[in-house]
Amino acid sequence: VSTTNSSTYASREVILTDPLAEEVAQGLVFVPGSASSNIGVIEYTADGSTWSVTAPNVVMGIRVRVDALAPAASISLTFKMRAEEKADGKKILNVATASSSGQSVSGQATADVRYLPGVAIGPVGKPLAPEGTPEDSQTRPFAVVGKEICFDHTVLNTGDVKDNFRI
Repeated sequence: VSTTNSSTYASREVILTDPLAEEVAQGLVFVPGSASSNIGVIEYTADGSTWSVTAPNVVMGIRVRVDALAPAASISLTFKMRAEEKADGKKILNVATASSSGQSVSGQATADVRYLPGVAIGPVGKPLAPEGTPEDSQTRPFAVVGKEICFDHTVLNTGDVKDNFRI
């Protein structure tokens, strides 16, 4: 989230606020310790009205305050949210507001939350070997017709989340 002073004069106090209650209700969770800003003081809220520099257990909003912003200067606020299972498949709107001297401007973005599982399996050390290529082939000397033979493989999680595999 960012805002820029587009005036030719320095601003008074600027507050860049991102309320998160709607995002939390839809399954996003603030990641503790992930917030940073290029300037100012970061504050958190658990109820939308009381703000503190110490993050509560459940963050329902985050903001950064600066005493003044020079012409063409910007405030940048970054933080991470983790998607819980109930957020899967949702498009979640995020709206942030910059306020100064009784004026405000808002911006928005949408997070398209998707679980993207994936797995690759191939010869040892080559899980991404293209199917049917020489790189994907294995041979064993002295195989006996009608007897089991084992080939070692490597499994690679190519998805975007931790997963369990049963082989």
